[in-house]
Parts: sequence; C-alpha cells; structure tokens
Amino acid sequence: MKAGKTMTGKEILYSILMNNNVVYSIENNLEALLNSIPELKDTIGFDHKHPHHHLDVWNHTLCALSHAPSNFDLRLVLLLHDIGKPHSCQEGEVRHFKGHPLKSYEMSLVILERLNFTQEEINHLSKLILVHDDE
Repeated sequence: MKAGKTMTGKEILYSILMNNNVVYSIENNLEALLNSIPELKDTIGFDHKHPHHHLDVWNHTLCALSHAPSNFDLRLVLLLHDIGKPHSCQEGEVRHFKGHPLKSYEMSLVILERLNFTQEEINHLSKLILVHDDE
C-alpha cells in the first residue's frame, strides 16, 4: 500500500484486491481490510457445517478470490458475496443459508456507501451480489 498519503477505503480495497496474489495481499493487509469492512470479521471461522463446503465462510471466500481474474469489480463482489451468511443461517445438523444473497446484498449497500462508491457502482456491484446464487 502507498506510504505517506492517507488512502480512502475504496483505494485500500483496490490496492489489496488488485495484487497479483490476492490471497497473500489480503492476509498481509488483513487489519486494513477489516478496518474498512469490519463486517468481514463475522465470516472468519464461521463453519458452514454443510457437506458441500469444507471451508469456513472466510476461507471459502479466499478460495474463490484465489481463482478470480484480475478484475476489481469481480474480486470485490467475491469478497462480499457471502458476507451475510453468518446472519442468515438456519441451524441443524446441516446448516442452511436460505436468504443469504439478500442479506449479503443489504450489507453490501451499507458497506459500499460507507466506502464512498458512487450510486452507479453500488447499484452494479450489489446487484451482482444479490444474484450470485441464482441458477
């Protein structure tokens, strides 16, 4: 990240997410990322308890990011796509997350506004988050 100048939340995200090794970049800038998006803390260590997911929500997100091309919008959507899972789970022997795209969408509206994204950017990015689980 840039030294000397105070970066905006959006600039911090861009700096972290556009690194060639995005997972390494996230791990080495985790404090700055969590300061910008504290809502991510709830995903760290949050077990899916589901046979289709062997990773916790945070590591699932990192895995998805590790396969993403170098595109800021796509990487940001991947970062936020499951942020609502800890707040929308149905407990049982197997956890379900019905409604998590809507919760992730709602949370992304607040996050993106707080980080000074334009309304056009917010509409575009949050819509992708909302429909990420559509078949």
